[in-house]
Amino acid sequence: MGNLLGNAIKFTDEGEITLSMSFIPVNEHSGEFKIHVKDTGIGISKEEQTKLFTRFYQVESSANRRYMGSGLGLVISKNLVELMGGTLSVESTEGEGTEFVVALRLEMLDAIKPTTDELGPATVNRFDQLKILVVEDNEVNQVVMRRMLAKMGFEVTVASDGQEAYDKAIGEHYDLIFMDIQMPGKDGIQSTREIRRHLKSIDSPIIVALTANALAKDKEQCLSAGMNDYLSKPVSAQDIEQLIETWFDSGNHSTFE
Repeated sequence: MGNLLGNAIKFTDEGEITLSMSFIPVNEHSGEFKIHVKDTGIGISKEEQTKLFTRFYQVESSANRRYMGSGLGLVISKNLVELMGGTLSVESTEGEGTEFVVALRLEMLDAIKPTTDELGPATVNRFDQLKILVVEDNEVNQVVMRRMLAKMGFEVTVASDGQEAYDKAIGEHYDLIFMDIQMPGKDGIQSTREIRRHLKSIDSPIIVALTANALAKDKEQCLSAGMNDYLSKPVSAQDIEQLIETWFDSGNHSTFE
């Protein structure tokens, strides 16, 4: 909700912003929970609404150009909502305002009784012994990565900056580290170089860059710092599964001497 409310505040110079919630029972076991974020701001044209959830896309307007951003916030929010089995939709009229709606199908607490079959896919994984560290300063991105990896059956440790990542990697063994590049203080490049300098053995982890920068020179910088691989944000579950298959299925584990 932080991203949706932040956008509403950013693009509403006058008028109002409304946050409302509703729950409609569907049957005795479940119901539909909706969150509405509505503003009276600049609005979005029909054409731009079709591109709104495309990564790196930002609405073209003089008002929007006053603010800088990566064009990833709505994509990440949509991915997070979909990971919870819901939908994120938008209705807008240019010059009049915008409404975003999050819809989630929720089960009643007394109806949640998971069976062995339901738990199976999340707990049976031939890579489930992997220890994974996610290094990410953005709390929403942390939640997205944690939920994706949890659904695959992994337990995840999170670090919020490069220094914490270094301390955790040196203090405890990890098989795989997802390393954000742009972080305040010590960034992902610096942290990776220090980890590689300290861990010069076969136990050195696979380190994968996570970044919104998709240029070839950015990838080369990550690899030259000692990273094994590179994923562009927003990261999908398929990206992660393919990467883990690549690096761990056949024992493909590079070391840095």
